[in-house]
Amino acid sequence: MSLRIERSTNDGVTTLTLHGAIDENAELASLPKVDAAKVIIDMTAVDRINSVGINRWLPIMRELSSKRTVSVVRLSYAASLQASSISDLFASAEILSCLAPYYCARCGATPTIEVTAQEYRDVGQPPAKSCPSCSGALEFDELEEYLSFLARSKS
Repeated sequence: MSLRIERSTNDGVTTLTLHGAIDENAELASLPKVDAAKVIIDMTAVDRINSVGINRWLPIMRELSSKRTVSVVRLSYAASLQASSISDLFASAEILSCLAPYYCARCGATPTIEVTAQEYRDVGQPPAKSCPSCSGALEFDELEEYLSFLARSKS
């Protein structure tokens, strides 16, 4: 599976929605060519990132974020794992949110819930969330370090 990039522009802000894998087949060269002062990168649908993809991703993100304001939203599980391990994965871009695994003891649901950097910094731990199925209290279903990169975000 290769990376697919969807572009949309609204009010001078370009949103890049990434789909697929950031790997040796990903066509990343077009990312820095965005002609906008503000860029949002939505990583909801990034399902895999390998070491070759990271090696290609790092200089692209440095270039992209050096010339414009870049915000990253809804990091997928795969992207969040990498962000927890690689401190400069997004260069000077601001990480606004990620998708985090939760578990509901009441109904057994295992939803992936968006957690904002602000929510995480406000409480210093995975924030409390309610189950979308039964409204019960959810339990964070990953090691706390999974969200550590949100504390480093500059928002």
